[in-house]
Amino acid sequence: MVWLIAKKELAENLLTFRFSLGMLILVLLIPLLTWLGIRDYNRRFEEYQTQAKQVSEWLENSYFYNDVIRGWVQINRPPEPLSILGRGISGQLSTRMNINITQIPNIFSQNQSVVQTQRAGFTHIIKPADPLWLLLIVIALLCMIFSYNSISGEKEDRSLAMAFSSSLSRFTFFFGKYLGLLITIIIPLIVGLLLAVLTLLFLAPGLLKGDDYLRIVLVFLVLAIYGSVFLTIGILVSASVHRSSTSLASLLFIWLLLVVLFPQASIYLGRTVYTMPVRLVMYWHTLQGVNKEFEDQHDLNLPEYPWMPIADHFNSVNYWPMYGSLRVNTPLPRKWMDDLLESYQRMLPRLKTLANMRFNAVQSNWTGIMLNQTELTRSFERISPLGATRHLAEALLDVDYGSYLHFLQDCRRYRETILSYHQNKLNSDPYRVISRFEGENLPGEREFLTQVTGGEYKSLADVLQDLKNGENDKSAVNSILKNKYESDKEPQTISLDDLPVFNSTREPFASIITRTLNDLAFLLVGHLFLFALGFVLVTRYDPR
Repeated sequence: MVWLIAKKELAENLLTFRFSLGMLILVLLIPLLTWLGIRDYNRRFEEYQTQAKQVSEWLENSYFYNDVIRGWVQINRPPEPLSILGRGISGQLSTRMNINITQIPNIFSQNQSVVQTQRAGFTHIIKPADPLWLLLIVIALLCMIFSYNSISGEKEDRSLAMAFSSSLSRFTFFFGKYLGLLITIIIPLIVGLLLAVLTLLFLAPGLLKGDDYLRIVLVFLVLAIYGSVFLTIGILVSASVHRSSTSLASLLFIWLLLVVLFPQASIYLGRTVYTMPVRLVMYWHTLQGVNKEFEDQHDLNLPEYPWMPIADHFNSVNYWPMYGSLRVNTPLPRKWMDDLLESYQRMLPRLKTLANMRFNAVQSNWTGIMLNQTELTRSFERISPLGATRHLAEALLDVDYGSYLHFLQDCRRYRETILSYHQNKLNSDPYRVISRFEGENLPGEREFLTQVTGGEYKSLADVLQDLKNGENDKSAVNSILKNKYESDKEPQTISLDDLPVFNSTREPFASIITRTLNDLAFLLVGHLFLFALGFVLVTRYDPR
């Protein structure tokens, strides 16, 4: 009997104008949104390729292995293919991370990320251009339009009293109505899904791989549950009033409240309770405080080597300790280079300590606030079916905050890999870590002094003594250090063919399920509650 009522409901709906309109809207809207998503994806992918090419060119022109730990190695996260169907936080937070020994990748690692996070962060205000958001709005509206007169309309047609006067149980009637309406809304959803997949296969062949199709099917199931919730709300309201016009007006108000107002109010609430500092200078002030604390505890200055005045005269050594950079641009005697390498090796563990101090300060003062803000917002958003559904769908599409945190974990692991690579080069080819020249091409101290003084000095002690005597007389210094040392070997760029490549991984399904379990529970439990309440109202409904 349930199936007979469901088929009757389905047949009646298939012949209505509202079904034709709903089918037309979804059949046109879903492929259109997919096409627009593909265009947006292609634009972002071109930007990604341009950035990756630029980084590759930088590395090809590098003369120092030290460059790999001072920001020349840059992670560029490719756009997620499934972001075609839903943007989420894609484009709102930086997908570029520079690898630096003094900084551990975090949400605020890039200037761009800091600015964008102030404006959006994880609790992003949904934009009209997001295909998933538009689809959720339309599905909710169509479900309410399909179900607004499911009970009250039967009363107005005087068919409800006849149905209830028979041996037909009210639960059978209620469940048959619900099932028929559910099939009605699933038909255009399936057609739209198939058209979306065909659009992807035709306009972006080979883009979807592996478990992408499974994720799309799971998103469809989540959307079906979402539609079912709003169908149940429609039946519930229709069973609460006696006129279809009243039911429609009430449902439009509920739609506006649950789909438009409540999600945005949840974001406002989260940002009000956990307020992020709004000025970029406050972020840098936090880092400056950490830097000062570090400098009070650690000395990163180079020792006062006796030969340093000579190197300074020729601007041979560039040293930026807070950036982990030590570069020797001209050939220096091997003994002097050994002194610099010893200082450099002592500096590296201290810079790792600085990175940890900076990371902990950002985590406690900034990231912690953002995560608390996100969790509070998500908790309130779950009260609306749209909020829980969006959380589930964005997690499956790999465009939510959890996927971004997973990306940051990949970045941190890659940073450790690069630091190990740098340490290996420091062990195997130490001079090229900080110098443009190979170790065998470095001069001896006697040879170096002979050339730079024009053959007048061969002893470092004699040069230093005369430099001290004429230290306030620039012409006297120039008369001693006459020539910049010129090597007969041209400096060569380093080979980074063995540089480890960054591999961006997806968050595992198990992690997604664990993280979104509350959203799924809210959606299903809320649905069951509304279904039970709707049945109670139908049971008590007066058909006269």
